[in-house]
Amino acid sequence: MKYLLFFLLPITVSAQSDFIKYAKVEYEKTINMHKNMGDNDWVTEMKKRMPVYRKLYFDLILSPTESYYAPGRMASEDPYKNWGDLTQDNKSYASFSDGKVIQQKQVYEEKFLIKDSLLQIEWKIMDEMRPIAGFDCRKALGRFNDSLYIVAFYAEEILAPGGPEGFHGLPGLILGLAFPRINTTWFATKVELTDPQLIQKQKPFKGGKEINRDELFATVNTLVKRWKQWDDKANEILWQLPW
Repeated sequence: MKYLLFFLLPITVSAQSDFIKYAKVEYEKTINMHKNMGDNDWVTEMKKRMPVYRKLYFDLILSPTESYYAPGRMASEDPYKNWGDLTQDNKSYASFSDGKVIQQKQVYEEKFLIKDSLLQIEWKIMDEMRPIAGFDCRKALGRFNDSLYIVAFYAEEILAPGGPEGFHGLPGLILGLAFPRINTTWFATKVELTDPQLIQKQKPFKGGKEINRDELFATVNTLVKRWKQWDDKANEILWQLPW
């Protein structure tokens, strides 16, 4: 069975005490820097001096109808800032009740404020289960932008159809996700119950040129040609992510 989930109606909260309505989740994002760096003589030498993986941490505050995603604690050591990932300062607010998203992104030296609809993701729910952060999570395969694929694991006990980096649309919160095309994974390290008003206490995004997703892609493509920091293919795919 396939699910095309683009516009999401508000979720009816169950009276069962086992279900979680409001929570704060920490995600550990792991990037394979070696695979994202391309392959030439200079890059080969760089790979000998740097670790394969880089880890970042993000927090997701959520309710059944909305979520707020922003950078969390700093890794103990991170000497390779801006290597293999330019999204470490991005923030995202998603409203599941009206299918809208507001995102603040730093793209090289420029800051943008993206206002658009939630990304269309076509999901196929599987039978496989996996424990993550104390929850039994069900596997799902997702496709977006016609040819980009992701693997997700979601917890039905958490009543929010969201997840890290703007991924969304499953009947429960995504606690684990892999995006093979860009050699990146996100896995929850902990889930904490929170005050229902915590999302409302977050400051609204300020600053940045207002733009929609298509306009951002066109802008990024121009910047990529100018900077040439990674190979063209890596840049093209990186900025099609929904965060």
